[in-house]
Amino acid sequence: MNLANYLNQTVTPLSEYTPERKRPTTPRKRKNYHNSKQTLEEQSEARRNWAVERYKAVMNPEGWTKTQDIDDNRAFRPDAANLAAFLYWMKLTHPTEYRHVVEHVQLVAPFFDDFTLEPSRTNPNKIKLEWKQKGSDAYFDGFSLSDGTLRFICLAVLLLQPSLPSLILLDEPELGLHPFAITILAEMIEAAARRSQVILATQSVTLLNQFAPEAIIIADNDGLRTHFRRLAEQGKAPDTNGARPSLRDLSLTAAWILGQQ
Repeated sequence: MNLANYLNQTVTPLSEYTPERKRPTTPRKRKNYHNSKQTLEEQSEARRNWAVERYKAVMNPEGWTKTQDIDDNRAFRPDAANLAAFLYWMKLTHPTEYRHVVEHVQLVAPFFDDFTLEPSRTNPNKIKLEWKQKGSDAYFDGFSLSDGTLRFICLAVLLLQPSLPSLILLDEPELGLHPFAITILAEMIEAAARRSQVILATQSVTLLNQFAPEAIIIADNDGLRTHFRRLAEQGKAPDTNGARPSLRDLSLTAAWILGQQ
């Protein structure tokens, strides 16, 4: 079974996370995708509502901190290249969500006070990421932040923005984050999952242990194909008395190891 089929069968539908949205209640008929221009257009429209956050600029944080077009704010870009412009738009039009971003950044970076977001004085059509440090009037821009802090800011904007895309894909979002920041990241992911569909791949023990077993899908390759199953479906190894421990009594990583025995 491939991943797409498995997800269709096991992942909670987006409609269950967003009851306020109007969605068809009857199953859609399968369409013939061969040479179907209309279907291709529908697929393109659907993809425009997806956010694929894979940190394309992970080795080049300059993409997040360089000067940006101030009106580039229709959507938060997958490479976060419009980070300052999007934050500026949030501050002006969605102050509550903007404050949520600021407060979450303050949790992982206690020295952080707020962003300084305003058009460039030399070119009002441009903006760049600037911020204030608590107790200081010195000038700070995005280059003054660590890569891990910048990554967390990008994730906070993605997951706490006013209107989430219908699907968010995250590839190892824990990279460069402090363990405490990873726990905050998990809370933001769970909150976003109530409004959207979030799928992530991780190798982080810390991040994995923040989620319930029912939320974890294990991918195993036997050399010929890849098999997908939920962690909660794994067999439980018996203890010395023959009793089988509950997944609830184990960390997720320990449960996964027992499941392989």
